[in-house]
Amino acid sequence: MEKRYDAIIVGGGPAGLSAAIYMARARFHVLVIEKEKMGGQITITSEVVNYPGIFKTDGEALTREMVRQAEAFGAEFLSANVTGLSLAGDTKVVHTDRGDFEAMGLIYAAGAHPRLAGFTGEMEFRGHGVAYCATCDGEFFTGKDIFVIGEQLCGDHVDVVEQDENSTVIVLADGLGSGVKASILSTLTSKIISTMMAEGLTIEDCVETIAATLPICSVRGVAYSTFTIIHIVENREAEIIQYDNPQVILIRDEKNFDYPKIEMNIGGKKILKSTIKLQENDIFVAMSDGCPHAGIGREYNFGWKREDIIDFLETIAPAGYTAKTYSTILIDECNRLYGGEPGDDATACVIKVRQRVPMNILFGPPSNRDDANRMMALFFSKEGKHIVCGGTTSSIAAKYLGKPLRASIRYDGGDVPPIAEIEGVDLVTEGVITVSKVLEYAKDALDENKLYEKWSFGRDGACLIARLLFEEATDINFFVGRAVNPAHQNPDLPINFNIKMNLVEELSKCLKQMGKRIKVSYF
Repeated sequence: MEKRYDAIIVGGGPAGLSAAIYMARARFHVLVIEKEKMGGQITITSEVVNYPGIFKTDGEALTREMVRQAEAFGAEFLSANVTGLSLAGDTKVVHTDRGDFEAMGLIYAAGAHPRLAGFTGEMEFRGHGVAYCATCDGEFFTGKDIFVIGEQLCGDHVDVVEQDENSTVIVLADGLGSGVKASILSTLTSKIISTMMAEGLTIEDCVETIAATLPICSVRGVAYSTFTIIHIVENREAEIIQYDNPQVILIRDEKNFDYPKIEMNIGGKKILKSTIKLQENDIFVAMSDGCPHAGIGREYNFGWKREDIIDFLETIAPAGYTAKTYSTILIDECNRLYGGEPGDDATACVIKVRQRVPMNILFGPPSNRDDANRMMALFFSKEGKHIVCGGTTSSIAAKYLGKPLRASIRYDGGDVPPIAEIEGVDLVTEGVITVSKVLEYAKDALDENKLYEKWSFGRDGACLIARLLFEEATDINFFVGRAVNPAHQNPDLPINFNIKMNLVEELSKCLKQMGKRIKVSYF
């Protein structure tokens, strides 16, 4: 071993350097490893004017001072390419092309790279007219002609904040107009409201703050941002606050439910407030005005009016879709009514009330064979359905249950291996390939949800797992074995993480974003 440190920081950009300064100043023995140029991506920036305490500088000068500051406190620096990490023990090992280094802790701050457009002169003028961050660099180009490559910013924003285990705040804000300004306005509105409510302030206090913060546009005579708040309280009732957004639709027993509304005046603004006792299978639909504006001048003279949207929702309600799928279907219909062409920003936020459903996934054998029985006992003792992923893992599960492992006679082909059967197990599938496909579906479901028809109706292992996790489960327990399969290493990665561990980590993040409660246990 070359040398031992208290902490090793992988990445020498502003984040890694900031960590080095603070840790070295606290008298920790720190090593910063950077494979390219110390300072990272910011070094290509010719002008930096938004760094606190620094009126104006450039990227190289800023990071040069950060390096000097960290060195003054005792931090060490190494130019090397990290080839692997060993994280299993109390002491972490960083493998590089210049030797191995040990530390009690590791900070991974490898940074990012912008997605390049590929036009002539892009590399030559990076940081000198070619910029990759609208919020960081937009001010530099005030009054100049700008060519924008990429997607248009949405003027709508949704924030979801959990107050505690049983209470959640959902805010849908719609900024005036479109583009950057509208996006900033809606983001600020939703962030302020959701943060204040998560800290325990009353709805009235939140609305009063927003009412005082967001003025009325003098030209149009409308608010700079409108909003809808849905506050789920102790999983028993919903408080709904609405300001100039289309009114929330409640589908109850597959029909529109006309809930009561109280008109309030807060800060000179007309606010609608409702308190509704929750019932299982209630569907709340909040939306921006881009939804009822769909179809203007096309199928509808006056747009897709509220009663039209209600009729549409009542038609699809019996299907029993998830909240995500309802929102996808609704927005797909909006896009169709807009003729597939750019229209007003259209956002739908759907909440479906349901009972909590636990689910358990066993993925991979334990690193120590002696732990197999303990792992199986804990897994099968959990309430809910049980999914076993992996060939070796399913053999261990079958042996523990004393039941045969049989290949399923049903196989849909495709790029996912066939499933198997074990009496007492709800689903048995292959491991890494199948779970990788589930992760693909999860990422898509959180994005445009274009693949929902495939996993909603498919019969292969990945589709079956996706339906169980996305549509049925609310609480998911992962039981993950640490045994390393040499075949599960990605030679294309600069760091040879175990693919199985990466899959679980990424899938867990996706499922948390879907609102699932996740617990991961390693063996």
